[in-house]
Amino acid sequence: MTTASPDLGQTDQQSRDALEVGTWQQAFAVASLVPAVRGEEDVVRSHLDWQASATVASVGEAQRNLTLAWQAIARGDQGDVVAALLDPVWHAGLISYTGSLTSGALRVSAHARAGNLDGAAAARSAILTEPYERRARDYALAHSDAMLAAAAGDATAAERLFTEAVDHLDAHEAAHPRATLRVYRIVLAEDWVRSTLAAGGTPSAAAIYLLAESTRLLAANGTGAWRDRLARLAAGLPATHSVPAARHRLESLTSREREVASLAASGLTNKEIASQLFVTVRTAEYHVHNAMTKLQVSSRARLHGVFAASGR
Repeated sequence: MTTASPDLGQTDQQSRDALEVGTWQQAFAVASLVPAVRGEEDVVRSHLDWQASATVASVGEAQRNLTLAWQAIARGDQGDVVAALLDPVWHAGLISYTGSLTSGALRVSAHARAGNLDGAAAARSAILTEPYERRARDYALAHSDAMLAAAAGDATAAERLFTEAVDHLDAHEAAHPRATLRVYRIVLAEDWVRSTLAAGGTPSAAAIYLLAESTRLLAANGTGAWRDRLARLAAGLPATHSVPAARHRLESLTSREREVASLAASGLTNKEIASQLFVTVRTAEYHVHNAMTKLQVSSRARLHGVFAASGR
């Protein structure tokens, strides 16, 4: 018995029909994320303006607003612009459907920067009502609480919470590696440095490192305006760290641990370290783990801070 070959033309048509009009806007919004972060407004418009809407009543419309919010962040718009784009998405109850619970941190940050602390507190509370992955919630809450602490003038609490936010974001990104989470690191870096300065504090070495890392990431991906904004921010920062104390901490490491930790602090992955030192990845992981344990740091950003503070 022979089986008739499928009609490929008919199958292709069925596939196209399955992509209902209601899903088109979501697909175009997701495709616009990269040009949105780069600030390429003409590209974003060509993707989204064909089905513009003043409401947020579907997942596609929620994705559109999220894309436009990233564009506003990249441009450096005032917080009220970003908040006006994100609030309707959250009020419509569509965040879980877009996979963007972490945007709660953007929303809190936007309200805080706009001086709307009641709005920021309400946005923070909304994060708790969304059923979502624990690591994402931990990051969003730490970033949000850091912004609220900074707005209240508590630089010490803000520093601790921003550090926790980096750790939570690292854990979330390790479990779900994707480009969007790396962009959140850039927002976190800018918020950390700006809010610390606004609260009358001095940015820590870890915050300065994260800012420099973010500037490099933006430069590598053609995001000129945002990159230049961070570069100007970094250029105005003081360099006041305790060199003797940091050097004392590094002296607790073996020579091999110091070598591996230095490479990790410079941004190399464990695999890259292993290749450079002609050791196994497991060996590199072992030395990085030991060094970070001895130095009592839990992220590469904080590890870099120790080396930066030592003057090495």
